[in-house]
Amino acid sequence: MRRMILISVLIPNVCLASAIELCSRPAERARGLSWCGNFSSQQLVENDSGTIHGSPTFSYKEGVTLDGSSDYIQYHLTGQEFFNSELSILVEFTPEFAADEDLYRYFYDADTGGAGRCYLYKLNNAGGNKLIIGFGNTGVDSVDFSTYSPYWLQGQRNILIVSATSGDTDAWLNGHQITTNDTTAWTADTPTALHVGSSFEGKLPFPGTIHRFVVFHAKLSDAECEAYSNGTMWTYESRAVAVWRFRAADHTGTTTKESAGRGYDLTINGSPEKLQTHGYEFDGSNDYLSRADDDTFDPSGDFSVQCVMKINESSASPYTIFSTYFPGVTAGFNIDYRAAAEQSFFVIASSSGATSCAYTCSGCTYDYLFGTWSYEYVSDGTSIADIYIGTTTGAECTNMKGPVNGTSKNTALGSRSDTSFKFKGQILYCAYFNEALNQMQHLDFMIRERRKIQEQ
Repeated sequence: MRRMILISVLIPNVCLASAIELCSRPAERARGLSWCGNFSSQQLVENDSGTIHGSPTFSYKEGVTLDGSSDYIQYHLTGQEFFNSELSILVEFTPEFAADEDLYRYFYDADTGGAGRCYLYKLNNAGGNKLIIGFGNTGVDSVDFSTYSPYWLQGQRNILIVSATSGDTDAWLNGHQITTNDTTAWTADTPTALHVGSSFEGKLPFPGTIHRFVVFHAKLSDAECEAYSNGTMWTYESRAVAVWRFRAADHTGTTTKESAGRGYDLTINGSPEKLQTHGYEFDGSNDYLSRADDDTFDPSGDFSVQCVMKINESSASPYTIFSTYFPGVTAGFNIDYRAAAEQSFFVIASSSGATSCAYTCSGCTYDYLFGTWSYEYVSDGTSIADIYIGTTTGAECTNMKGPVNGTSKNTALGSRSDTSFKFKGQILYCAYFNEALNQMQHLDFMIRERRKIQEQ
């Protein structure tokens, strides 16, 4: 008799990341990222419907290096990757050629049967070495050599991003705007192939390394484009002037320490309840946190505040989340939230008066509320305030007063600086920046802090 032996093998349930998750951040996908290329290995390119031509070199850290002769990558598209009335395309690259090299060089070409739909290439000497930007089978702009060449880095990483809708195209190279509000009209199209490092059928190839290629179904803001192109988009948290996480280790008697060790500790007023992991529960009557008379904590130009909070009840009265005030010059700012109206206010006061930016997010669910309030100083009466709440696009006000400055100030979390309009609910996190943060940075902050709450 033969005995049958059954061997059971348990295979773990492995959830594989999608191709787009391997080459993008959650905040980018939330902002409208529609496609990105992962050039870290030949297998990943082929898994993403890519065909490799020639013998390019792949690197996990660097991307794909092309020889400028026979190497290029061709992707088969569904027709939807570039089909949108708003597009932003980012390419990060290291060129092995000078900007005035006497050859055509294609960075990318999204085409249908050889007809270019979205493209970026450099002309030769006879063409003035201009950069040619195309959307929707239309040459949208030709950037003069004299405009972009001062920022061109041969043999080093460059980041070029084009942000466009019909009649309004901008381009940035390494933190410098090289196209501003080009008015050429174009129509969304449906290319079926994408050539990275060449034009159709490998013509006019690119010698160098392509590190990253990203497509957004959105026209990114100037602030987002600048932060991307100068490489500072994702380093913003480390640049915060002060970060308060309100952890148990930060709580000592009547003081809560600034969490990054920069010394901006806060005094505890009243008896806010210390939450188990991080944060405080404020009673709306006596509780708030404060820091008095610190001229180094100075919102004299651009600044931003990020906070995570939880509102305990729907009140018609505003709760103040964060406030700074300069006595004697009636200047400062405060960030309020009126729960009953689901409305946030960003009030900017200067020596010439006060202005308010309001944002209503009807129907939003505020279990935990993630907010970024960003102020960009331009001039008095024309400065810009942005409010981002949750995943919504937020409000932008362009008529704000400023600058917000003085010689002595009081800062408070959970109330106005004069201790009025006290907050009722939980504040789990706040950070202050001497720069104007953008929407993508807000989304990154929101996703990061939401994950920390879920891990509690």
